[in-house]
Amino acid sequence: MDSFTSFVAPLTSWVSNRTDRIVFFVVALVVTWLIQRYVARGLHALLDRSPIPSASLYINITRVSIWVLAVIIVLKPVFGIEANSLVTALGVGGVAISLGLQATISNIVSGFGLMAGNVVKPGDKIAINGVKGTVKDVTWRHTVVMERGGNELWVPNSVLNTATLEKLPRTNEALTKLRILLRSDIDIRETVGDIVKTVRTATANYAMRGTTPTVRLVSFTAYGIEADVVLYAKERASFAVVHDLAARALVGKPYMALAEDAASAHSLHAPTAKTIPLDHLRVESTQDLVSTQILKPKPEQLHPATHPSGGANAKNVAE
Repeated sequence: MDSFTSFVAPLTSWVSNRTDRIVFFVVALVVTWLIQRYVARGLHALLDRSPIPSASLYINITRVSIWVLAVIIVLKPVFGIEANSLVTALGVGGVAISLGLQATISNIVSGFGLMAGNVVKPGDKIAINGVKGTVKDVTWRHTVVMERGGNELWVPNSVLNTATLEKLPRTNEALTKLRILLRSDIDIRETVGDIVKTVRTATANYAMRGTTPTVRLVSFTAYGIEADVVLYAKERASFAVVHDLAARALVGKPYMALAEDAASAHSLHAPTAKTIPLDHLRVESTQDLVSTQILKPKPEQLHPATHPSGGANAKNVAE
């Protein structure tokens, strides 16, 4: 009991002597939290109605600025620290901090550059490093790009600021192709019309409004005509789903060519290998074979008369 009292008594005395400071600190903390919350909401609504992109980068900077201001206000009355002394201390350690946070600072500065230059903003359709998607947000360190399949691609702002970036129109971002093989003896006009009608009906629930599938001939091969069915998927529709619906609708159509069947028909006119009995070859002709040591017959098989068992073995070999 004495040990507990000896521990609590100094603590109680310290709290009672600093009650005004503690109350001030708690009130400042609550007020700052409320201010940054409502300011963030108001700023978000203001950005939505203005031409300035509504990115979380602006809102986060505002929040941090409010908290920094609150810390400066409570330093002297609560902790007895002069703000100038703190700034001086931070200036001394600023070099070390900047070196350790070099990548973060680079991303923050790049993010401001992207937003100020209106390079990207939430809602833009972009392609970077072969990946297409919609910009979801620009944060402290990354630009979040939502792909068609639902995956989020987090690209560092510094990378996005230096990499080759394509801004795509809505139709180009929604475009996808399905490669098909057509028979070479078809009526092109009639076939293309049937393909467009079939695919449009099959993908109606996943197609972008106001677009129509098209067919583009790619090349002529020995197996048939290669063509691309150009489709336009609506927002957030997976390309894989659109491909699957279109392919299922075209299966079994009379104008579709199968590579296996075409290859079989083509092979009817191609030279084929024949089996040649070894007893019809002369000894010297076997030198032209690749597997001479395996295919070269023994002398007694070529000259049955010299074999001790006579012509029986020769007959078996010939058979």
